[in-house]
Amino acid sequence: MQSIAGAIKSKSFGNLVKRNFYNVLDADLSDVGYDAFITNGKTHWQVDGSPGDRLRLRVVNTSTSSYFYLNYAGGPLEVIAADGLDITPTKLDKLLISTAESYDFLVTVPQSGQYEFRATSFDGTGFTSTWIGDLNSTQYPAPDIPQPDIYQLSVDMTNAMIAMKKGSKNMPKGHKKTNTMPAMSNMMKNEFTGGPAETRPGAPYGKLRSPDKTTLAKNRPWREVKLDLTGDMDRYLWTFNGKTLAEDALIAIKKGENVRFVMTNKTMMRHPLHLHLHGHFFRVVTEQGEYSTLKHTVDVAPMQTTIIEFAANEEKDWFFHCHNLYHMLSGMERIVHYEDTEVAPEVMAQRYKAYEDPWYT
Repeated sequence: MQSIAGAIKSKSFGNLVKRNFYNVLDADLSDVGYDAFITNGKTHWQVDGSPGDRLRLRVVNTSTSSYFYLNYAGGPLEVIAADGLDITPTKLDKLLISTAESYDFLVTVPQSGQYEFRATSFDGTGFTSTWIGDLNSTQYPAPDIPQPDIYQLSVDMTNAMIAMKKGSKNMPKGHKKTNTMPAMSNMMKNEFTGGPAETRPGAPYGKLRSPDKTTLAKNRPWREVKLDLTGDMDRYLWTFNGKTLAEDALIAIKKGENVRFVMTNKTMMRHPLHLHLHGHFFRVVTEQGEYSTLKHTVDVAPMQTTIIEFAANEEKDWFFHCHNLYHMLSGMERIVHYEDTEVAPEVMAQRYKAYEDPWYT
């Protein structure tokens, strides 16, 4: 949480005034403060192995809402798969994993000692460890991830939001509005992480390369769906295009189409967006071009636009939602519905049950 005293101490009190003048909300890192973070049921988990062995670690973020930075005491992480699909092996010092994502890594068991594979909470409040190697020997910890500077984070967020608001107001009358987010994404090189990009990385999608081309067939019709990620921590209402599932349930598509989702995050939170139930793997459009990686969950950072594409080759209904489960339940969810296909009546009857009782003690 930010405070007036903290803003004065960090020399960002002027930003606090500016933020209130422009009605810009606080920058937020996480929804819930947890007492501990765990791996396979323990705060510290251990993996034995013979020196020199190569281990494949499949790391699945099964948290309700937490993001984690991953790093290893034994050197760079060799990433070989994303969301269960192979990628061209690449080495990264650190990696940000959002809720519901998974990554596979190759690590080498050290010749002596235990090396730490660490998952540090995005908000800097704690971490969980996996110790790899001789369980009775010296422990070598992974490098610390710096605490986020929430006041600098707020300055970056405020400037980006004001730029977006001014850009919208200055648009010539009758001119079709264009997306100002990519320009602001380039402006905010720290990716709203509160520290230098090399020490606090964002999602690694631009560095992940598919071993095969992932471009969609050119002879199919295209459908583009624009989704603004909207909501805030004050009301704790999270939506797509300003509406909850109860207000606007369906995203209609047709079998045989290529579908493009253009998702612009206009909130101060990161959102891990997931297309259930893995019938569709989508390509995350990055600088890798034709070799952009395939995934089923993608992190959309504040003030940024993320584009995904997939081939509509299924039928009936598929759930698309923010995998921060608190955001999902408050309304940031949709049903991707194949036109000209019917859903069982009992499924329709249950569709809005979560919204029948709005009263809570």
